[in-house]
Amino acid sequence: MKIRHKYPRRQHKEQSYHDPLSREDVWFYRQKPHRWGFAVLRPVRWIQITSVSLIVFCAILQMVPARIIGYFIDDVLRNRDMTNFVFLIILMAALPLIEAGLYFVGRACAQISSQYGLAVLRDILFDRLMRSDQRFFQNTPPGEIMARLTGDLDMVRYYWAWLLNVTFEQTALFIIGGIYLFFLNWILALTSLFLTPLIVYLASRYSKEIRPFWTSIRRQFEKLNTVVEENITGNRVVRAFVKADYETERFEVENDAYRNMNQDATMVSSRYHPLLNAIGTAMSIPVLLVGGILVINGTMSLGELVTFNSLLYVISSPARQAGFIIGDLQRYTVSAEKIIDMLGMDPEIKSPQQPDSLSSPAAYNRQTIRPSRPMRIINWFRTAILRRDPLPAYLGYPYAAYTERKARALMKDDLDALITKALAHEQLDLTPLRGEIEFRDVSFDYRKGEQKHPVLEDISFTIKPGEVIGITGATGSGKTTLVRLLARLYDPSRGEVRIDGKPLPEYDLRRLRANIGVVTQEVFLFSDTIEGNIAYGRPHMPFADIEASAEAAQAADFIARTADGYGTIIGERGTGLSGGQKQRISLARALAIRPPILVLDDTTSAVDAHTDIAIRANLKQLDWQPTTIIIAHRIASLRHADRIF
Repeated sequence: MKIRHKYPRRQHKEQSYHDPLSREDVWFYRQKPHRWGFAVLRPVRWIQITSVSLIVFCAILQMVPARIIGYFIDDVLRNRDMTNFVFLIILMAALPLIEAGLYFVGRACAQISSQYGLAVLRDILFDRLMRSDQRFFQNTPPGEIMARLTGDLDMVRYYWAWLLNVTFEQTALFIIGGIYLFFLNWILALTSLFLTPLIVYLASRYSKEIRPFWTSIRRQFEKLNTVVEENITGNRVVRAFVKADYETERFEVENDAYRNMNQDATMVSSRYHPLLNAIGTAMSIPVLLVGGILVINGTMSLGELVTFNSLLYVISSPARQAGFIIGDLQRYTVSAEKIIDMLGMDPEIKSPQQPDSLSSPAAYNRQTIRPSRPMRIINWFRTAILRRDPLPAYLGYPYAAYTERKARALMKDDLDALITKALAHEQLDLTPLRGEIEFRDVSFDYRKGEQKHPVLEDISFTIKPGEVIGITGATGSGKTTLVRLLARLYDPSRGEVRIDGKPLPEYDLRRLRANIGVVTQEVFLFSDTIEGNIAYGRPHMPFADIEASAEAAQAADFIARTADGYGTIIGERGTGLSGGQKQRISLARALAIRPPILVLDDTTSAVDAHTDIAIRANLKQLDWQPTTIIIAHRIASLRHADRIF
């Protein structure tokens, strides 16, 4: 699968350009986090350039009052020259207002461009996450994933919104201000730069020492997030086993480790920040000493010395800020490299030809989406100032994120129309499969690093269309693994799985999974209405079909007893419902898509025997005949199966 935002680029640079969001091109930016950061903002680069330019110009404007003060001392106080007195007073009063206005525009541009980049990155990363292999989630702690999507992304936004401007500001101040100091008096300028080599040496050492600390801090933050996520998700288990004290101590251990690592990093910073700050302050001592001698000798006027000393901050300020800037740049580098790694994740399980995702600008025309306010400002800048075509709305808010943020503001029919239009444009083949299943000499090993855990060995069987198959066996014998192989969440280590005589790798993944209704033994319900959970696979399905699916799953009676019926909002993961109720809603969700292949993995383990019998009877009376695989521990649940393995 290739997700590519259509960045404008010149024809003659087409071969050298590397898309910073593309899985195929992101490798180019490994170990180049700053180049990657600039590349992500390429569609709004003129806004970012405007921001940096205005901030730098404001820094230069701050040098003007020092020159005016020098003129007052030499011309007004000593020579009584009042020629430009009124003009300079007005200029002194106007400069702060001009500077404030330009600084406001510069900061606003930085926020617009950084929020644009953050929105695009967040959407692309979430899309990568949704299309990652099951193996990725098996081997990656949830806390690490959350750290990437929160703390690391926020650090990148901070880099765009603030750190980039400060770095350019202090660099330009040092270079331009230093040149001007040489123009005023080259002897004093050389004197002020006497300690510069020491600053460069200390800054270089600090940069090398602090980076490993920030890398360790990010890793520990991921561990801390994992502990929090596990305890939020498993709070019922924690309470049931009276382990709150143990989990609190476990959190304290990870939190103390996180605190200690931050303290170690602070100790490194504490060694360098005072030194850099002291050097910046000490620069004025040799300047005043040498400058006083020059004034006494008549080589330099008093006004020029005051001007020079007032402008000495152009050297001392970058020296003082160097420690903070370097520390933050190292933090950004660590976060950016983690995000680049996540962008470069390449799933092992792919469709034969990966189509564009819904979050790709090429997926379909989204002119019905109203641009966000930041995007409207960006487009005004492009059309009014740069005389260029406006950017489409989806560049600011791709489809997936747009539905997340704006769904509450849209009518349901409008949202369904967008989804239908997207599917129609992608021309996704939704032709139902016949449902013939064949496993040919299938073996499978779970892998974690270099370790392999064999689960299945040379499994072969064939299931005819419309046949009902029961599978039973001891815990850990690989029953659920068969389901995962069928839905191609994993690929077999050896052998192959076929549907309708065609190997699974030859199917488009979405078509394959759209034809398989799976009810897992670990039921997951979304924090939504009961109607929304049942219609999850077909969000535009008629309400009558939702009711029919609930009836078939024996869920209609208890749904009618809830406060708002199908409009009742259930908590995350089905909080507030019993295990049997969650299983029945999960079954209704699978039946709602009318799949040619239906897999029931221990679906009725939490319901009573009477309800179980009623569900089995309803499944036999469906108005279509799916190929059904029933996995169960209770033989009674399999008595209507055509065959039992």
